[in-house]
Amino acid sequence: MIVENPEGCTVLDVNRALAELIPFDDQHLEFALSHYQELAFTSGLSLPQFADLIARERGFLDDHEYPFLQHIVAHL
Repeated sequence: MIVENPEGCTVLDVNRALAELIPFDDQHLEFALSHYQELAFTSGLSLPQFADLIARERGFLDDHEYPFLQHIVAHL
């Protein structure tokens, strides 16, 4: 998967791309979960802490949500 944004790729861009993958099947869900786990690991936070931290970022229009991230964390 490639996520591109001419102005710089953000966590919001990555989340939007991953959210598009998750509904397909369990393999895509596992891919998204492993990506979030890797991001959490490099941040030094637990996955629930990381989810809480990035879920506060709601984008320029203050309208972005992370339903799949919250779903993943709830089912760990």
